[in-house]
Amino acid sequence: MKHLKAICIAAALLTGFSANAQENVKVSGFLQSGYSIDDNDANDNTFYIKRARMSLSGNLLNESPRKVDYKLQVDFAGTPKLIDLWVKYAFNEHIGIQFGQAKTPLAFENSEYAPVKLEFIDYSIATRNLAMANGCTGRDLGIQLFGKFLPQDGYSLISYQAGFFNGNGINKSDVNKGKDLIGRVMVNPLKELTLSGYFLSRLGGHEHTGGKVVYDVDHFSRTGFGANYDSKNIFARAEYMWGYANGTKQNGAYAQGGYKVNSDLNFGVRYDYYTINTKADAKVDAVTVAANYYPVKNLRLQLNYTLQQNTDNLGKKSSTNGINFLTTIIY
Repeated sequence: MKHLKAICIAAALLTGFSANAQENVKVSGFLQSGYSIDDNDANDNTFYIKRARMSLSGNLLNESPRKVDYKLQVDFAGTPKLIDLWVKYAFNEHIGIQFGQAKTPLAFENSEYAPVKLEFIDYSIATRNLAMANGCTGRDLGIQLFGKFLPQDGYSLISYQAGFFNGNGINKSDVNKGKDLIGRVMVNPLKELTLSGYFLSRLGGHEHTGGKVVYDVDHFSRTGFGANYDSKNIFARAEYMWGYANGTKQNGAYAQGGYKVNSDLNFGVRYDYYTINTKADAKVDAVTVAANYYPVKNLRLQLNYTLQQNTDNLGKKSSTNGINFLTTIIY
């Protein structure tokens, strides 16, 4: 009943906004539902709702030539929750500021590929575990600067993002004395090609046993780099990430490529892995083959086949074959 009430209130608010909105206010969203089956021990097969999102975005200054962009996004799948709530202002093309809850600039796939744009049903294992951990969907509360330099024809040669975040995931206050410093630089030698490098460093003290506050460089950190190519007929992307979590070193990577037959149909293949502890045998590897089809403009049908191999701490391996179908409706 509580969840139903929250949905009704949010829907009423957004309906009110859309009915009285100016031309620069946009109400949008998407729905994702599917069916998955695999051959693991539980013999899982289920229909599911993956995402049900509604967003409101626009310019707070209405008709002013200046822009203070904002976005509010709510996900009603499962427990209703606030996903995005941020405002940003660009002083000029070289520097701007953004405040609120938003995607962190950690991993290119995480921040630059929304679910409706992602070529596969799920984000890579590496991205999910190294950039989107703690149930935060790759988001956090904080403040960041952004900008770009050396404009070209329709793109900029260099762009950057850097900021401080709670490091505790969405809709949560900070629970320690530190903050996550996250930074990223992207270089576009070509309009279709993006090279990126990024890092996360958890700054400040951490509470350890006995209540003593100490700074441990290996407590939590992330570093990574990657390349993305997207042209009329070809898409390809690869990223490598590593870091520490409570003194344990982890790493992961993915590489993918695909062919766009036309604007309605494309195919792709991806290999990805995630090592839970580089000093142990525990690891997850997966190969995924994907097909994406747009029968009409705002409807996408996706079919993925995944072969996943899990290795435990003792080196024992087990494999799972899975098929996943997802329907996305955009509005």
